[in-house]
Parts: sequence; C-alpha cells; structure tokens
Amino acid sequence: MNYQSLATTFLDYEDVFLEEDAFYKDFKKVIKNSNSTFSLIKKQANKHLELDWIVIIEDCIASLDKLVRNPRKDIETREEILPIEISRNITSESIKHLSQHTNFISKIEGDKITPSKILNVFKEETLNTYENKFVNTLLNRLYIFVDKRYRALTAVSDKDNYSMLKMEQEIDINENEKLEISFEIKSSVSSGKTTKSSAGLTDIARVLKLEKIVSEYQGSDFVKNVGKFGFIRPPVMRTNAIMKDKDLRKCLNLWIFIESYEKIGYKIDTLDVSEKPKSEYINELYGITAIQYALFKMHTIKDEIAIDEEDKNILRKVRNKKGIVPKFVKDIYDEFSKDYNLSDTQFRKIMNTGIKNISKTKTPDEIKIRKAIDDALKEEKEKCKLKKA
Repeated sequence: MNYQSLATTFLDYEDVFLEEDAFYKDFKKVIKNSNSTFSLIKKQANKHLELDWIVIIEDCIASLDKLVRNPRKDIETREEILPIEISRNITSESIKHLSQHTNFISKIEGDKITPSKILNVFKEETLNTYENKFVNTLLNRLYIFVDKRYRALTAVSDKDNYSMLKMEQEIDINENEKLEISFEIKSSVSSGKTTKSSAGLTDIARVLKLEKIVSEYQGSDFVKNVGKFGFIRPPVMRTNAIMKDKDLRKCLNLWIFIESYEKIGYKIDTLDVSEKPKSEYINELYGITAIQYALFKMHTIKDEIAIDEEDKNILRKVRNKKGIVPKFVKDIYDEFSKDYNLSDTQFRKIMNTGIKNISKTKTPDEIKIRKAIDDALKEEKEKCKLKKA
C-alpha cells in the first residue's frame, strides 16, 4: 500500500474543508498551548549469521557427495555346505575342508573321491565397511546440526524492526471539561539487510541450500543401504582409509567441528533511537486530535445516559442501589498530625486512623498500666510542689 499517497490525500482534504473552520482553528490553537509530549522511538534489530559453520560445511559437501555416490565396497566371504549335486562354488578351501571332514565322503574308487556334501565359498560385494558406516553416521549428525540451526533462524521473525509514536496531551477545554489523550502506534518492518557469498547467495539462502542438501541425503540410496548395518559410536577410529583418503579426512574434520560447536550460529544486534518528531508532523497530529474530539462529542453528548436493555453494544453495567450520600465532618482532631502541609486525601487518612484509635476498646491490662502511669505522674507533680514550698 502506498501510505505516502494516502496520507497526502487525507491532508489535502483536511486543508480544503477544515482550514477555514472556526472551531478547527481555535481548537488547534488550544492544543498548541497545552501540555503535550511527543516521542518517536525506532528500534532496529539485525540478525548476523556466524559464517564459520556454513563455510566449513560447504567446503565438505563436495567430498561427502563423492563418497555417497561412490561408496567404498568390500568383498564378503560366505561359506555354506551343500549337497554335491547343487554345488557350484568349489575352491581350494572346499578341498581343504573336505580333507578335514571325511564323513562327507560317500565313496572312494581308486583316485576318484565322491563326496556327498562339500563346502561352497560365496564371495560378494558389500557396503558393510567401517568407512561407509562412518559417513552414514556423519550424514545423520550433520542433518540434525543444520536442521536445528535452520529452524532456530527461521523462527525469528523477519519483522524485527519497528517504529513507535507516543503522544500524551492534557487540554483544558473549559472549567468543566478536561481532555486527556494518549496513544501509541507501532509499525513493524523488515530490515532487508543481508550479505551475499561469492556465488551471489544471501546468508539465509546459503543455510536454506545446506538444509535442502542434507535433507536429500537422508533419502539417498547410500543411506538406505548402509543404514541396514547401523552406525558407529564415537570416538572415530583412525583407520588407514580414513587417514589416507582426502575426502574421508575432510569428513573426519567436519565430524570434529560439529561435535565441538555449541553456538546457535547467529546473533542479533539491536539499536534503539528516540527522536523528536518534526514540527510539521506534530501540527498534523494536532489536526487529527481536533477531528477525534469532534467525533467523541458527536457520539457521547446527551442529557442523560439512556440504558437500553437490548442494546448489544453495552458490554457491562453496574448500578449502585444504595446511592452515594455526602457527609459532613463534625470533628477535627488536630492532635493526629503536627504537619499541616497535607493534601485532603492525606488528612482524611490520618483522621480515619485517629478516630479508629480513639474508639478502640482497651483491655483490662492496658487500663491497669495506664492507671499506674497516671498515679506515678501525679505523685511526681506533688513532690515537685513540696520542694518549691
């Protein structure tokens, strides 16, 4: 919305139709001479990503991608004893095993030996290697690491900057009417301040890209196949493959980094500024106040308050059935206070306290103590008279 155009149009109408109005002109003069305070407060909060963790992960993505697309494979040997009729994988290990288990020999004809069963050796490729399980575990931990920071970052609202106008006015319209106005207006806006990488991506876009990559790895064939064999437990074993392969070594450094990195990954800098609105803006606010006062009088001025039982606009009403009966103060107790510089409210409080203390019924013990004090004072006065005589 074009707020500047809307405000300009409103002010133009105000100048055309109200500038020559007597009430409008007089009311604005009264407001200008009244006790008014204005404050314009601006708060700016900028999010700053800490790029160290983003850079390290981005630097390792290429190595991770290579290991995921070309996982390390190992040869797994599986042995199984099968009937001779269906045996197809007979090796030197099979002959050696048969020599040690002669009970599998069914007959011997000269140099010809016929076994009933024999050992079959099956050799298959497998992804069940320590290095693959290490990469699979790293992908899982990396996903948790990035996703946690991505969620924390996006949970902070983009509307982190706002401006607030605060206006307070006390206006004596006449002897019977006093106008008090106080209001606040807050407006949130986005800072729009971001930095860009060499690839032209903003910091937020880089985090979003990382989150998307590590999420897609969780659904890859590598994770599905290697995940069957489980994960490794820290600490990571420094196998020859991990220490000599540059891609695995980068992954090891990334593992060490994310295990030791405990920060959320960004910080927020705030700046609060308080300033005085321009005189032109204040004058425009005076005009709006005059219009608001006229609307208030139009909707509230009546000879008496009419209560319509079926009026849906009435939210609450309380009627004092006893009524309020004014009373005169009959007695003034000067001894309650020696300070005569008191407000009416303070004096009434002291009066009420004194009256309560006077009317309070004394206990028998208090009466005895008071009598003993009076007797002692009386006796002291008589001794003083005798000495003077």
